Amino acid sequence: MTQPHSVNELLTRAQQEAASEILQDVEPAEVASELAENALEFTDRMIVRGLSQSPRSEQPACAIHCTSCCHLHTTASVPEVILLAERVRVAIVPLEPLRENLSRHITQTTGLNANERRQMRLPCPLLKDGMCLVYEARPLVCRGWNSLEKQRCEADLVSPERGTQALLNVKQYRAASHIAQGLANAIQSFGLDARPLDLVRGLSIALEHADAATHWHSGDNLFASAVQELVFPPSV
Repeated sequence: MTQPHSVNELLTRAQQEAASEILQDVEPAEVASELAENALEFTDRMIVRGLSQSPRSEQPACAIHCTSCCHLHTTASVPEVILLAERVRVAIVPLEPLRENLSRHITQTTGLNANERRQMRLPCPLLKDGMCLVYEARPLVCRGWNSLEKQRCEADLVSPERGTQALLNVKQYRAASHIAQGLANAIQSFGLDARPLDLVRGLSIALEHADAATHWHSGDNLFASAVQELVFPPSV
């Protein structure tokens, strides 16, 4: 007997189908931002649904000005960084201070392997006065991450070498993860680069190239220097 699909499998399939339609129907210059907006909106809806079904003991403790997770290493897809760059150009003027923060962040993390990067706690360049400058466009990874205990996050921020792990609302975390997988599946099926990027490097490239979406859609390897697995190779 065929087993019913899990909720997570259904999320992946639904996002893959929606993203495939966008890739087929939307103009090349608009397809990346449309893909990201669709995935982010779907994720938000599924997170709200999941939290509404979670008991009080599993409600995240996340709140405004709670920024410990904004010091963790973050990845994003090409469509997400392109959308982020579009929103940044509107929300942050002038751009030069942000460009300098991005460059400084890249310098501080150059030459690290994956484990060394995970141990660093650098503030995201988009964090200012305890707030994300483009919160509504934050990546799927940021949307899915959460914590049931603020104290654990603060302990990890102060002493990452101790390996204090956050207690998660798993429904929220998995919803974002499986939707991200569906997006990646669709992108890959159309022969485009679906590899996760280091967020900071990817955003820096997208800000330097206003036509980044067209380059990516044409198969140009514009974001190669930001690919997560190449920037921070696995530990030996």
